[in-house]
Amino acid sequence: MDEALISKFIERATEQDAEVMTVGAGTAAEAIGKLARESGLKSFSVAEGTAPAVAEALKAAGLSESTPPSELAVTGASWAVAETGTLVIKGTRRQFITAETHVVVLDGAKMLDNLDDIPFGEETAPFLTLVTGPSRTADIERVLVLGAHGPRRLVVLIEKP
Repeated sequence: MDEALISKFIERATEQDAEVMTVGAGTAAEAIGKLARESGLKSFSVAEGTAPAVAEALKAAGLSESTPPSELAVTGASWAVAETGTLVIKGTRRQFITAETHVVVLDGAKMLDNLDDIPFGEETAPFLTLVTGPSRTADIERVLVLGAHGPRRLVVLIEKP
């Protein structure tokens, strides 16, 4: 695990209005449950492959599980790119694009230096989604608006041993 890349990712991602926290391995579910309680969200969905403990923690926090759209979406990320603060997520955006808050759980060992390091090939099929910060647009009178075309809030939990 490259601590310098993790630090660079945190710096770049927070510049893009993402919230980034490091958590111990296996403690992401607890952190997500706490975040949900503090945010007052009511519904959640979790992407396929997410640890079952995440759904249990969210139910314990009083949220109800739903299919997208939901207020909170939890996904994993295959990689993160330190240079840009970007998350690389395999598969469909449907899971998180309509959520108010998108929480991403990332293994700290999956940190890449730059976009050229993404290992394109069979494991990236059929497509990848690159996420850099919460959704934003400034297409109306050049006024920046968060959440117009996707999640208003992006929270990244980097799991470290």
